[in-house]
Amino acid sequence: MLHPYFSARLPAIRAVCQAHGVNKLYAFGSIVDGRFIEGKSDIDLFVELRTNSPEIKARTLLLLWIDLQRILNCDVDLLTSKCIRGKYFQKYLKLYKVLVFDYEVAR
Repeated sequence: MLHPYFSARLPAIRAVCQAHGVNKLYAFGSIVDGRFIEGKSDIDLFVELRTNSPEIKARTLLLLWIDLQRILNCDVDLLTSKCIRGKYFQKYLKLYKVLVFDYEVAR
């Protein structure tokens, strides 16, 4: 379940995802499990982009991260599959991530 702080910003988050070529965006961590404290906590997000071009991907991730921090008004940890190395973290993410945006649904 998403924290109300995050849920209130879903339309803006989804618009930014659409604009930046996001395939899927997931939330996990404190914003999902109820430990989020406004003004203290960061927000953990996992993103899959529609592009595979390294040059486009790097620029897109940077611009997406900037926009998400502006919308959420807090630090955002924006992870990609390349960041997810440990098998325990992979299992955690698989179990607890919450879908925020899906390009196929948004089309």
